[in-house]
Amino acid sequence: MKVSENILKWGMRLYPPLLLQRIWVQKIHKDFKGADIKINRSLYQSE
Repeated sequence: MKVSENILKWGMRLYPPLLLQRIWVQKIHKDFKGADIKINRSLYQSE
């Protein structure tokens, strides 16, 4: 099965361990050798 960059990006965005840790995949590189991600601050982290 061939997967495009866009389908992989959305699959990883909705993957529960990443979703619950607030890790958001912004872009998968064309060669599938890298990804741009954004890590948001935890809801439970106090500062």
